[in-house]
Amino acid sequence: MARPGLRIFYNSSVKLLAEGSPVLDGIDLLTKAGIDMMVCGTCVNYYELADKIKPELISDMRSIIFTLMNSDNVITI
Repeated sequence: MARPGLRIFYNSSVKLLAEGSPVLDGIDLLTKAGIDMMVCGTCVNYYELADKIKPELISDMRSIIFTLMNSDNVITI
């Protein structure tokens, strides 16, 4: 089961975690507060951002779907 506070990024939202993102400072604050980030690797590759996103954040869609399906609550924005 996913921990509360996990943020999952896929499709174009992966751009929010790339170097130069205007919200990256806020993302860093959330990470320091213990909120995990999970990023779709296929989406990162599609937008050619692999060298601009921390590798430890990159996951795959299989893991993302598993996490979503086994979560008690999912909020989609």
